[in-house]
Amino acid sequence: MQPSRRAFLLGRRPVRSPWASFIERLALLCQGQVRDLGEAGAAGPRGVLVPARDADVAHARTLCAEYRVTLALEGAEGPFESSPGPVLRVDPSALSGLVR
Repeated sequence: MQPSRRAFLLGRRPVRSPWASFIERLALLCQGQVRDLGEAGAAGPRGVLVPARDADVAHARTLCAEYRVTLALEGAEGPFESSPGPVLRVDPSALSGLVR
């Protein structure tokens, strides 16, 4: 079998982590700002979503369930245990307007 010229020129695609795929899909679906805080921390991958509309939170919830990412509310106080796995924090500060 003869390999294609495209594969020769471009090489193989680098293997992406599930976290990188999650962040990329979240950024494509949401109109709000998505920030990747990195995967290198001792607690695991972390990210922040600043939603621009209600649907952004719904998309984030669906993707978090699919990729097994913990969805947390930014600034929530309480006796919560920090999750050792990937966490996406939602900052609701941009959702301050009333929508009918």
